[in-house]
Amino acid sequence: MNFKKRALKESNTEILPGPSVGPGAGITSLIIEAINGEWETIDKYNTLAINAREEGFHEIAAVLDEINTEENKHVGQLQELLKQ
Repeated sequence: MNFKKRALKESNTEILPGPSVGPGAGITSLIIEAINGEWETIDKYNTLAINAREEGFHEIAAVLDEINTEENKHVGQLQELLKQ
């Protein structure tokens, strides 16, 4: 349990910087904001899943894990957009 919570905190420490001027600065900033929002959502679902497991709600935790898998895919998709 402590390992999972520690891993969550470490994964959320990386906030991506974005350009504040120049062509594409607006969309870049918005994509970075969306990525950071996804990380916050992932953290919330992880916390919910951990608590559900601790309280014996394993089916609920499994659903939250599935949702989190999708959220992680969204992060990857947004990161690909950022590269463009």
